[in-house]
Amino acid sequence: MGNSLCCQDVGRFVEANNDIVIYKGSDLRDIYALYHQRMNDETRVLYKQVIRGNADAIERIQIISADLDDPESRFLGFILAELFNLQKLILKENKLSFNGLMNITVGLENCYELKVLVISSNRIGKDELKVLCESISSLKKLEKIELADNDLNDEDMNILMKTLSDFSALKSLDIHKNNISYRGLYPLASVLKNLSAFEELSLSANDLTHDEIGKITTLIPKINIINT
Repeated sequence: MGNSLCCQDVGRFVEANNDIVIYKGSDLRDIYALYHQRMNDETRVLYKQVIRGNADAIERIQIISADLDDPESRFLGFILAELFNLQKLILKENKLSFNGLMNITVGLENCYELKVLVISSNRIGKDELKVLCESISSLKKLEKIELADNDLNDEDMNILMKTLSDFSALKSLDIHKNNISYRGLYPLASVLKNLSAFEELSLSANDLTHDEIGKITTLIPKINIINT
């Protein structure tokens, strides 16, 4: 077993290989208890791994269907600030909005080794995207970003393209199931085509016609466009 943690549905913590995984049914309240020094056998494992100097072994955090508001999001930001070698952060279906994202990005901006960032099926709109883009602007090793099933629109693509314009390692962007039309997508695609490593763009379930997808494909012919 590695220096890592897995949180199962029942709220029990067991060691896993370089992961902190919090599945559906866990909302971080158990591990937030240690923020108030209410230690028990389960939370003591997390305290040992993250707070007491073994944070460099943690490579992935995955949190699905948990409520990431106060105080849970503050605690997650507190953890992220210690995870200098984190490579994957996956946050899906967590009702994540402005305040929660603000708390998380305080730590996220220190994750310089991050390669995969997934913030899908949350409540990310213009204000939230601004906060997120500011926090990841120095994370130049990012290879994959997923912002699917949020509240992003054409104006938000201007924010995103300015941030991604010098992300030379970026290979994949998933923005499917948002409110993006050709007007917002075209300038973003113009930026993505200049990223030498970029390979894949997921667009399905947006406000795009078949002809408009064809125009984007013509603009970036070497990039795999997923629209199914």
